[in-house]
Amino acid sequence: MAADRLRAAATLLRERAEAATPGPWFVEEDDWDVHVLANDPHIPIPYGVARDLGDRDGDAAYIAAMHPLVGLAVAGWLDTIAGEAASNEEFDGLDPYQTIAGYADALAVADLILGGA
Repeated sequence: MAADRLRAAATLLRERAEAATPGPWFVEEDDWDVHVLANDPHIPIPYGVARDLGDRDGDAAYIAAMHPLVGLAVAGWLDTIAGEAASNEEFDGLDPYQTIAGYADALAVADLILGGA
């Protein structure tokens, strides 16, 4: 059932996001490397999430943009689509590809998350 796949991906992403260093994250460069740093309200200075990325500043910017709060938002979106899909399957039998906005995209994201598990 597609709703189960969506929920499984949401659960996995939520678990990983909640286990990660709290976001948001940001990028800092020094003379040698690029670092992704995070602020924690319990620690007075930012600390490294991903360090020594060398000249991979594009990687660092992307990692910082996809901090755990983004992961939690994506997990929420997947859960919403899963609920709509389960409702379709249980009550209407309607084609979710035609009746649920973003359904195909949500499945693609879920499969990427689960494939990387």
